[in-house]
Amino acid sequence: MKPRESEATDHVIAGVAVAVYFGLVIRFLPLSDYVRALGSGLVIFSLIFLVAWKFGSRIQSGFSVMAVAFVAAAALWMPTFPAMGGTSDVAVPIGFVGVQAAVLLWAAFWWQGPREEPSYISLRYALRFGFLVAVGISGVAAIPVLLLLLSPGDSTSWAILLVFPAYFAGFLAAAILFWALQRIDNLAVGRYLIGVLGGICVYGAMGPVSDIFDHRAVDLHENLMFALIAGGFVGPPLALNAYEVPKARLAKRSHRNVR
Repeated sequence: MKPRESEATDHVIAGVAVAVYFGLVIRFLPLSDYVRALGSGLVIFSLIFLVAWKFGSRIQSGFSVMAVAFVAAAALWMPTFPAMGGTSDVAVPIGFVGVQAAVLLWAAFWWQGPREEPSYISLRYALRFGFLVAVGISGVAAIPVLLLLLSPGDSTSWAILLVFPAYFAGFLAAAILFWALQRIDNLAVGRYLIGVLGGICVYGAMGPVSDIFDHRAVDLHENLMFALIAGGFVGPPLALNAYEVPKARLAKRSHRNVR
């Protein structure tokens, strides 16, 4: 897909996401919420478009995506919580859709995309990368886990050891997902999707461990909601901030071994 075609695709999909948010607000929210939801959405989306159009080329960090997500959450999502004065249960998921639409809009107009021809890696190398990431995260977590196990207290603290297989399950699943979707990672919306789904894999694997450690029944619905929210906030910044050079080198090695 040529650069201009990629940009056009990103812009169309981001526009559809924004339209979906407004459509959900009009269809499902009471009239009393229209001013807040529609007005806040119009302000947030307009600001994102103007800033991306005016300054997007000067902002090189993918973590600006996270800043956009938190600003959009403060305006579109958090006011829907009952503790913040929200009165409609359906407004909460609609607000989250608005946050994701804001992230997509920012990514579509800010992200420049790869400048070189797309390079693809094999499943073997994707799994190797996921394995190495899991090893690194496990190494970082080993010290606090060890301290917890050695501290006096609950005799069932051994359950925290489940965090290690969860790391490997989550990152290996994310690696497989990236391998399957890497042909759309030249699109901002493709990177966004890979980031969200990858985050769901990682955080979804961690949720049951927390339930078991806290002596609770595993709540799959609650874990899925947590994984979706965490993936929506953490995944896109990481995916959109990925460097092309390591991927290109990995692809060359992958093709060399295949031959």
